[in-house]
Amino acid sequence: MQKATVTPITGGLDLVSPPISVAPERCIAVRNYEVTDQGVARCQGYERFDGQTAPSAATYAVLNFDGGSGAISAGDTVTGATSGATGVALYDASVSSGSWAGGDAAGFLVLYKVSGTFQDNENLQVASVTKAVANGTQISEGATDDTTHNSYMDDVRTALRALIGAVPGSGGIRGVHVFNGDVYAFRDDAGGAQCVMHKATSSGWVAQSFGRVLYFDAGSAAFSEGETVTGGTSGATATVERVVQQSGTWGGLDAAGYLVLSGVSGAFQDNEALSGGSGGAATANGVDAAITLAAGGRVRCVNHNFYGTSNLQRMYGVTSTGRAFEWDGTVLAPIDTGLSAALDKPKFIGVHANHLLLGYDGGAVQFSGTGLPLSFMAVDGAGEFGIGQDVTGILSAAATATVVFAENRIGYLTGTSSTDFRFDIISQESGAKTDSAVMANEPIFMDNQGVRRLSTSQAFGDWKMGSLSRLVQPYIENRRRTGKTVVGAHAVHAKDQYRLTWDDGHVLVVYLGGKQPEITVFEYGFTPTCAAQGEDATGAGRLFYGTSDGYVIEADKGVSFDGSAIEAYIRSPWRHQGAPDVTKRYHGLNISMDGGETGATISVAVEYSYADDEVYPKAAESATAPGRGGFWETAVWDEFYWDTSMQSPVRVDLDGIGDNLSYVVMSNSDSEEPHILSSDTVWFTPRRTNRRKAL
Repeated sequence: MQKATVTPITGGLDLVSPPISVAPERCIAVRNYEVTDQGVARCQGYERFDGQTAPSAATYAVLNFDGGSGAISAGDTVTGATSGATGVALYDASVSSGSWAGGDAAGFLVLYKVSGTFQDNENLQVASVTKAVANGTQISEGATDDTTHNSYMDDVRTALRALIGAVPGSGGIRGVHVFNGDVYAFRDDAGGAQCVMHKATSSGWVAQSFGRVLYFDAGSAAFSEGETVTGGTSGATATVERVVQQSGTWGGLDAAGYLVLSGVSGAFQDNEALSGGSGGAATANGVDAAITLAAGGRVRCVNHNFYGTSNLQRMYGVTSTGRAFEWDGTVLAPIDTGLSAALDKPKFIGVHANHLLLGYDGGAVQFSGTGLPLSFMAVDGAGEFGIGQDVTGILSAAATATVVFAENRIGYLTGTSSTDFRFDIISQESGAKTDSAVMANEPIFMDNQGVRRLSTSQAFGDWKMGSLSRLVQPYIENRRRTGKTVVGAHAVHAKDQYRLTWDDGHVLVVYLGGKQPEITVFEYGFTPTCAAQGEDATGAGRLFYGTSDGYVIEADKGVSFDGSAIEAYIRSPWRHQGAPDVTKRYHGLNISMDGGETGATISVAVEYSYADDEVYPKAAESATAPGRGGFWETAVWDEFYWDTSMQSPVRVDLDGIGDNLSYVVMSNSDSEEPHILSSDTVWFTPRRTNRRKAL
């Protein structure tokens, strides 16, 4: 009599349990799948990024024309002479009747990057030359059938992808950061002399220009931001953007520090009198110099508002090869802590109780004055503490607690000012790999043993460490043994995930939304140098990588790996249907699957009895799940197929004999949305109990 077992597919990798005891919902091999609250989903794609239209945002329009007198070629920008609407021709114009030479060509254009609405009977121009006349307005995604539509979409994605460029410069990306919804990337210039900050725009990467810095001493009257400073001897002028006092007092006539200047006209001279239009007075201590970022480092940044007013959030960064900096979107101010230029090279940055924290090699952590991120004077509440080893990360774990990581040590800072700051050591043995620590509700990081979570029931104190990666320890050990280096980590809050990325593009994905952590692995096809995340103007989370060849990649975007197919597989444990000693005849396997918006094709192969050579496996068999169904009035028109169910069982007929079975699901596509595997059903008939001799 046939029996059936139903098993949810909800777990991650288990590489340590004996085969007979691996939980049936888990997997024993996986690539490019992730655990979700609905099952196990093939991962999303990634695509190159520079601020221009993303391939994942591809769309097109069909525009009919007549009266054609001049050929329109692929790549031409077509403009409506009356409407001002524009679009780029995806292909040469398709002519269905007439001819260009006869002035009566009629047909249609496929346009992408369309802006505005073309008007019926308006002239269609290329470079101000009329080529044809619009025959109606454009038809959004107006292909005549699904096959043609898919072909157009693929070609638009390819065209958009080709427009997206690398960050100008040389070497790998030094850092990526999101500030006020804008994406910034850091890369050394072509000669490797300095690091350049670029901003992503609708036209691609744009290098940001910085002002100049002028040190002063003998200050007798404070300068104000926005006033004009004039050199008494040189006659040079500039606008004061920032005033940083480093020592002395204005009242004592010995204030010293530096001015951040913009709009400099002329050249300031050493020892000349400086006078401000609003009364500032001091003496130049050197000449003005261009503000630059040092090359060769790793840029790490945080955003914070130290000043209370909503429009004063700023970006603070370190390069590890030069001084820290502040950026407000227009003005970059170097942060000179008072250390010599040879020593003032912080590698990590954080914020605690409205103090800016800078972490250095050797274990020193300097903190700024209270609410004064540019001041490191003790009189303003600045100071220093140490962890005794090179700092590898700084995380604000709560409003009044900040965790500082070293390679083999963890400490935490509490208090609200230099008068009550307290730094205690949590662990003298465990620490965090560089750039592995992020806040995913609690601090999560990787140490020499694996991925750990640092938890506490209070804002500070009573810290406990727990391992998250025990079931994939062989994978972790292989990463360490083969010398792979962590380049960054993401806290993907929308998916309850912690992701850890190595320099070969492997990503450990830890799902934290269940009773236990569930781990899978992505394998990306690029060489990452850094990782970053942030929010766009709408508050949506975004994930980025910098690459060794100068590109910025946005993860969890699109349906391909930057145009290449996503190869994915997942293998079930050896399932014995609750009877490991009973031989069974297997009749069928059903996999309950959500095919996503587009539908999905998978291949399924089955093996029996721990892949016994004497038992023939089931060869890979392809199956297709249709696009996702929807509920009337709750789903978006055109985004699903009306006659399909929410879940589609994929049936695989079997005729195998064995004590157990394991199956692998494979997919390989550059155009399908992610699919989700939620459960499987195995049909079988018990045959006999295997008798084993006693030892």
